[in-house]
Amino acid sequence: MSRLLQGLGACATSVAAFATVRDIFGPEKSGKMISYLNGAICFIPALAPILGSWLTQQFDWRANFSFMAGFAVVSGTLMFLMMKETNPATEKQAVFKVSRYWSVLSTPSFIFHASLCLMAMAVILAYVTSAPSVLMTGMGLSMNEFTFWFGINAVINIAGCMLAPKFMERFGTHNTLVVGISTLALAGVVMLVMNGQNTALSFMLPIFMSSVGFALILGGAAGKALEPFGDKAGTAAALLGLF
Repeated sequence: MSRLLQGLGACATSVAAFATVRDIFGPEKSGKMISYLNGAICFIPALAPILGSWLTQQFDWRANFSFMAGFAVVSGTLMFLMMKETNPATEKQAVFKVSRYWSVLSTPSFIFHASLCLMAMAVILAYVTSAPSVLMTGMGLSMNEFTFWFGINAVINIAGCMLAPKFMERFGTHNTLVVGISTLALAGVVMLVMNGQNTALSFMLPIFMSSVGFALILGGAAGKALEPFGDKAGTAAALLGLF
C-alpha cells in the first residue's frame, strides 16, 4: 500500500510539472522549457545512487524512505505557500471526463509526438533496468565502477537536455527531432556492431549516444504533443505520461 501511494504521488507531481510548464510558457516556449525540466530531472539518477547508498550504510534501508517523506513535506509546504495556480480554466470541471481524454487521443499530432517520447523513454528505461545486470553481474564491475559509468551518462544526459533548447532555437523543433531520431538509430547500429566486445565501453558508448538522442527528442516532442491543449494541459500531460 505504501508503494502504491508513493507511485500515485510521483505520477501526480510529474503530470503537474509538465502541465504547469505548458500553462506558463504557452505553445511556443514549452518545448524548450520541458528540455530544461528534463535536465533538472536527470540529476536524480546521478545523485540518487550516491545518496541512497550513503543513507543505507549510515543507517539502514528504511532511512531512504524517511528521507523521501521529509523531502516531500518540505517541498509540498513550499509549493503550497509559494506556487500559484496556473490552470487558465476559471470554472471547476469534473475530475475525470472521458471526452477530455478522447479529444486528446484523437489528435494525430499528439499521438505522433507522444510516440516519439515513448520511443526515447523506452531506450533510456531499457538501459536503466539492464545496466546493473550487464555491467555488474555480466562484466564484474564493482559498485564504484558502476556508479562511475552511470554518473558519466547522467552528466551527458543533463548536458544534452540543457543544450537542446539552444539547438531548437537555432535549427527549429522539427530538425531537432530529426537529429535526435537519427542519433538513436545510429546508437542502435553501434551497439549491434560492438555487441561481441565484453567491455564497459562497448556497452556504454551507444548508451551515451542514446542519451544525446533522448535529450534532443523528449523536450521538443513533449512540447509539440502538449501544444494544442492549452485548455486541458493537465489531461494531455497525464496521457503523455501514460505513453
